[in-house]
Amino acid sequence: MVKLSCLIIDEPHISNIISQKKTWEIRRTATKKRGLIGLGAKGTLKTKGIAELTECFLMPVETLCQYQSKHCVTPNFLRDYAKGNEGKQKPLSSLWVYVLKDAKAIEPRRYTDTTGSWCFVEI
Repeated sequence: MVKLSCLIIDEPHISNIISQKKTWEIRRTATKKRGLIGLGAKGTLKTKGIAELTECFLMPVETLCQYQSKHCVTPNFLRDYAKGNEGKQKPLSSLWVYVLKDAKAIEPRRYTDTTGSWCFVEI
């Protein structure tokens, strides 16, 4: 067994990543993590897949709107996501792109409940 960092992702995004339709995951914060990661299905406490996290870079929201084929979300979703949670966070003009490759499904593994975007899982 290997202990991996596991990124928690909501549907339909996690399924789109595993099917390799989506290769960019969009986030409000950067990560220094690189390499093989687990893909945890939000709200299930189970992993659904693994992928290689190859890079993380900042991109203006309006530029991101031109890359819908990579992140699979609408321009309105990006703009709303950049605004934050009901005004509790400072609106952002740019968002972070996590580049994922070689995603694939795995037998589900339980991960520990977390309040953040990352947790650990043994694969």
